Amino acid sequence: MKILIVEDDSLLQKGLYDGITSNGYVCEVAQNGNQAEQYIQFGQFSLIILDLGLPDCDGLELLMHWRKNGITTPVLILTARDTRLLTRNLVENSYQYSPNETKILVSCNKDKKDILITVQDQGNGIDESKSEKLTQTFFRMDRKHNGIGLGLSIVNRIAKLHQSLFTLKNRTDNAKGVIAEFRMTASLHQLNE
Repeated sequence: MKILIVEDDSLLQKGLYDGITSNGYVCEVAQNGNQAEQYIQFGQFSLIILDLGLPDCDGLELLMHWRKNGITTPVLILTARDTRLLTRNLVENSYQYSPNETKILVSCNKDKKDILITVQDQGNGIDESKSEKLTQTFFRMDRKHNGIGLGLSIVNRIAKLHQSLFTLKNRTDNAKGVIAEFRMTASLHQLNE
């Protein structure tokens, strides 16, 4: 079996290459879309591992190009887009609903075996009896109601997609504000490693 890795991150690239070749598979590595095109034109692969965030093109567009040209090799897609979208929505929500000059703390940590993304702001906080409702799809409370924005329903949808947990609670460190937490369970992020 011959596998093509299309990945620009050198650390991830090395980890994939070492893991695949140590299990007896033949492997080639392309760092961008142009290199991947060269490999596809001149080689036969049983599997392609494709990053969507390539430096010279969008990996999804590259895959559509291959399919359009009759390349039916199975493709395993790697991406951090959901994590970026999730983090962006959490931060934008905190920024929009917090007072001016507010500091927003974003962290990503390992908690036991889980991955925990946390966003803390210095806003007005929330009515914790409504925290579950605030994460429901398309529910929002606008500024008139000291509220939380639509971005949280996007975060909740990403959490459900990845069978993860998304929670909102008020800060407990004698400061006003909200703590939004996204917890990816160990079994899920190990599949992505």
